[in-house]
Amino acid sequence: MRIRISFISHVLAFVLGISVALLLLGIQLATENGAEVTKNTYGTLYAVLSAPDHSSQRDAIRESWATFLQGDDTYVFSIGALGLTEDMRQQLVLEQQLYGDLLIVPVVEKYRNLTTKQLATLEQLVRNRSFKYLVKADDDTYLNVDGIRRELKDAPEKRFYWGYFHGTAPVFKSGKWKETEWFLSDRYLPYALGGAYVISYDLVLYIVNNAHLLSKYTSEDVSMGTWLGPLNITRRHDTRFDTGWKSRGCANNRLALHRQLPGDMRTFASRLRDGLPLCEKETVLIPAYRYNWNVLPSKCCSELENAP
Repeated sequence: MRIRISFISHVLAFVLGISVALLLLGIQLATENGAEVTKNTYGTLYAVLSAPDHSSQRDAIRESWATFLQGDDTYVFSIGALGLTEDMRQQLVLEQQLYGDLLIVPVVEKYRNLTTKQLATLEQLVRNRSFKYLVKADDDTYLNVDGIRRELKDAPEKRFYWGYFHGTAPVFKSGKWKETEWFLSDRYLPYALGGAYVISYDLVLYIVNNAHLLSKYTSEDVSMGTWLGPLNITRRHDTRFDTGWKSRGCANNRLALHRQLPGDMRTFASRLRDGLPLCEKETVLIPAYRYNWNVLPSKCCSELENAP
């Protein structure tokens, strides 16, 4: 009897473990008759790359810029689920039950896997969703959702890549951003900085459909620029995207502000709800540059703007 009870306990534990794993990894089993999955349709989908233990950042977003979403716009947090502790897995299960906004991808969460995570995110998004635009953001980026919505009303619906572009970035040979696979040139191809950028749905599909052919580089934003590099698309450089690894300061016309603390996110949202300017005081820490698409990338970015 004891042996039977022990056996049943082990079976139940195994089934429970499998169930949790399936929930976390977001595995969707195809129907036996091969019926197509009905896709949910959205306008703009905001995909925020977040780490498993960044619950405070996710809460700040839920309470700040995500509250400004309207109509058929929506957001998800993409989180890598492999290699997590049992405690962290349970925390994510509870968080998903509470908010339902987590997109769990089968990736080990670490910086050098960001590009793999980005690809897995795009693959899962198009599996059962369609949308006009994807806004990729980090979980420490504040997004001016109302401003982005207004701009996208007049934006191209296809072959569109929008953000703050960099064309003179050297290839890193050491440190956090070290590249071991890059051989195309002595500089990265022009890319929109990864704090936040926008791409149209057709470009997301292009990437997903050709993922097996694409090289993966250390930085996901460098990879995105390289994947889209040969394509005949509209690239829009916009100084209202403050999306580098250092903040350029604060300006009231910003559409994206990277490197913000959770308290900053809530403050920005509170000010906008009260009808106040985004910034308590406009500041310039790093001047913005205009991008000249008519010259070589190495000469693209020398013309500075004086405005915040």
